[in-house]
Amino acid sequence: MASAWTEEETFICSVCLETLKDPATLPCGHSYCLACIQSHWDKGDSKGQYSCPQCRQVFNPRPSMAKSTVLVEAMEKLRTNSLRQSSSTAASSAPPSMPVYLEVLPDVVARQGSVYPQLPTVDPRLCPRHNRPLDLFCQEDQECVCEVCCQHGHGGHRVFKPQDERKERQKELVQMQAEVQRRIQETEKKLNELPHVARQHKALVQALEQESTDLFADLVKTASLTGTQVGDLLVGHETSVGSQVEGQMHRLEQEVAQLRWKSEELSGLADMQDHACFLKNFLILEPLRQTGATGESVLGHVEAMVASVRSAMKELQTSIQDACKASLAEIVTLAPPATVELNPEPKSREEMLKFRFEPTMDPNTAYRRIQLSNGGHKATMRAENLNPPDHPERFDFWRQVLCTEALAGSPYYWEVEWAGQKVTVGVAYREMERKSSEDKSRFGHNPQSWSLYWSGTGFSFWHDGQEKLLGSPKAKRIGVYLDQHAGILAFYRIANDQADLIHRYQTQFTGPLYPGFRFWAGVGAKVTVCRLD
Repeated sequence: MASAWTEEETFICSVCLETLKDPATLPCGHSYCLACIQSHWDKGDSKGQYSCPQCRQVFNPRPSMAKSTVLVEAMEKLRTNSLRQSSSTAASSAPPSMPVYLEVLPDVVARQGSVYPQLPTVDPRLCPRHNRPLDLFCQEDQECVCEVCCQHGHGGHRVFKPQDERKERQKELVQMQAEVQRRIQETEKKLNELPHVARQHKALVQALEQESTDLFADLVKTASLTGTQVGDLLVGHETSVGSQVEGQMHRLEQEVAQLRWKSEELSGLADMQDHACFLKNFLILEPLRQTGATGESVLGHVEAMVASVRSAMKELQTSIQDACKASLAEIVTLAPPATVELNPEPKSREEMLKFRFEPTMDPNTAYRRIQLSNGGHKATMRAENLNPPDHPERFDFWRQVLCTEALAGSPYYWEVEWAGQKVTVGVAYREMERKSSEDKSRFGHNPQSWSLYWSGTGFSFWHDGQEKLLGSPKAKRIGVYLDQHAGILAFYRIANDQADLIHRYQTQFTGPLYPGFRFWAGVGAKVTVCRLD
């Protein structure tokens, strides 16, 4: 087998370091894979220089390359001879009962526990390309190489014995170890200090919070007291104005009586026939008195006062609001709102399983023909009415069930398997309607729920009565990823321990969400929450 390797190494392409494929020979005598040399020269087209990657001989114009049939035949003979040698070696060392196909195919691994010997695994100390010991280190490429690698692909590079290179790297390793230990000590010190710092911080913030509560309570009392005082002033003014109006009414009544008496006196004077008597009485008449303030003047004064007081109160309100806004802005700059660190969205099922969660279906919400089992992790559609007790959270019309857990904050990931013709998997707010036969009680057809629906021919995503058709193939196992804080809801097709995205929805959730499922008419349909160990 070693001789076969020695011969085969002659047919290695120095560009890809693999056995020649469609070999082509240059005028200088060196051979390469036809695709490799053409690709190499394509990169130098802009310079108009075409050289041999091995000896650097320049060709101009670019040679026309073709597959070398002579090399192909020589390599085929080499493979045939190597296979014969391998077959004879395997046949001589194999037990008498070893099948022929195992004798000529040494790469076939015998089953564990059989009478056939196990093939050794690849030795990490051997070159994966040439099966030679990795007894040299290439400084330019920073990797261990074998002798053949030095001739093909690492020609002209500085190579050393691994033990010589290790001496230098050992010094770096010691420094790295010392740095790591120093960082460990610093980090552990910080870690030990954090609980004490956290307690101090909590105590300070709680004290400030109490001061804030007391301060704003005092402000409310002050504002309330000011309002009471203004109210008392207005009540007193109302009483005063009422007294003024009553006094004015009394004076006006007296004035009316006097004017009536004056009117009668003037009428008697006008009826006198004697001219001398008329003149005598007319000259002694008392003149008419001036009228006092009328009700209109009093009302005008009150209206002016009301307008002034209203303007003053509005100005007070505006000044307080402006002061509160300005103070809040200043406080925010001194103590900015705490930012909540969002979890990075997982990219694989393995990452999502870090947030694994197994929801439990709530029997108080289950439709009357949905039977729960397996501790609330399995639901089956039955033909008969199970006659569950009435409950305000039970779905009365739609064949649906919600889970008991309220999901908020950190991410959650769960998987379900289903059997039947159709299924709906989703999440909903607790306040979603349960008793109606209309869409407000159906998953995905109202603002309080989101759902993935398999119709029998394809998936679609529903929210608030809007449907989005999806092109994903059928999936009997569905993964659901929910990050309520980040507003992410994603559904995955699970197969062969891999997760393929069906649909991802981004929004802003305003409250905890509950996983839910909807059945269709098929009796015997099942939904099972999967165990994610």
